Amino acid sequence: MIIKSPEEMIELWTQIAKKNSKILLYWDLWAGKTHFTKWFASGIWINPDKVQSPTYTYINIYENKLLHMDMYRLDDVTEFVEKWILDQIGEYDYVIIERPKFEENYVDNSWLKIQIDKISEKERKITLH
Repeated sequence: MIIKSPEEMIELWTQIAKKNSKILLYWDLWAGKTHFTKWFASGIWINPDKVQSPTYTYINIYENKLLHMDMYRLDDVTEFVEKWILDQIGEYDYVIIERPKFEENYVDNSWLKIQIDKISEKERKITLH
């Protein structure tokens, strides 16, 4: 599907938040990963102003129910285990992982995979798996 405005994007993410609690995000840099998480958080009654990119912190936790992670900087599965990431994934009601890696260690059929490709400044191509 093609999303043509921020309003359409907000509506889509709100609907996703109502139906999914574990999400993997695949997409280009600057395509809106943190904005997605803000809209998702809003859909589960978390103040979206609290949401920040976890690129450098690896993990951000919001109101003790949403784990927001970016695996971009993880180099190997050993680092994944040493940082207790696998244990943390299972502890929260909602999990959003940007640029996921090592999926065979934690992904089952309950995860929604979202591929987002930036078409233009406002348009995104969304593929849900």
